Amino acid sequence: MTTDIKHHLIESGLTASTFARTLGVHRSTLYRYLSGETQPPARVLLAAEELAQRGREQRRARLAELDQALKAPDTEFRVGEGESE
Repeated sequence: MTTDIKHHLIESGLTASTFARTLGVHRSTLYRYLSGETQPPARVLLAAEELAQRGREQRRARLAELDQALKAPDTEFRVGEGESE
């Protein structure tokens, strides 16, 4: 179970604080889930799974955008907001 919540956190692409807030739990509660001290309830696991799925979908969409930009012959590639050149 601990592995699941950790995997979902990583897959979501969110910070632990944002992940916890979105799940509706305190950050310290999330850390107890991650350490195995406490088992997350089913509703938290389901919500964590949804956040992970959303993160995967966003990465796929971004990769598709980048792929299209690289394949376009006369398109100038622009670095997105928050990225460095």
